[in-house]
Amino acid sequence: MGVRRLRSLFGVLPALALAIACAGLPGREPVASEEERRAYATALVPLASNPTEATRRLESFVALHPESPLVDDATLRLAELARARGDLDAASRQYRKVVVEHPRGDRVDSARLGLARLELSRGNRAAADSVLRPMRLARLSPEERQLAYRVYADLAADPGDRLRWLARVRSG
Repeated sequence: MGVRRLRSLFGVLPALALAIACAGLPGREPVASEEERRAYATALVPLASNPTEATRRLESFVALHPESPLVDDATLRLAELARARGDLDAASRQYRKVVVEHPRGDRVDSARLGLARLELSRGNRAAADSVLRPMRLARLSPEERQLAYRVYADLAADPGDRLRWLARVRSG
């Protein structure tokens, strides 16, 4: 009876270990509630016509729904709005907030790209390279990928590497 129990235990242990290991892997992001989706959509309404009002609404959304899966989207929008109005320090803070507080979120790679572009515009190549290194190109939109290729080209120390990245930009 002891041997049989031991064999069954050895059969269960690998399955249990696999289940535990998979639980720690990044999976699908939680789904936003209908109310959260509505509130986020409402915050975006004035985006094109009144960026100041959109900023106020997005900040309100983040404050009212801090655990929402849409908070990283809202924070990324806040970073983009800050950058558009020339407030690079605020943009940097918002991009970093997405990277630090939502490392497994669906917008972290976009935030990394935005932050890298911002750092590069400030002449801080080391910071741009550092923030870009963990970025996953596959998680970017095609338009963002083009921007990423351009940043990689700008950061390339080797002329051959620079040309390869620029070829990717050109090939679309």
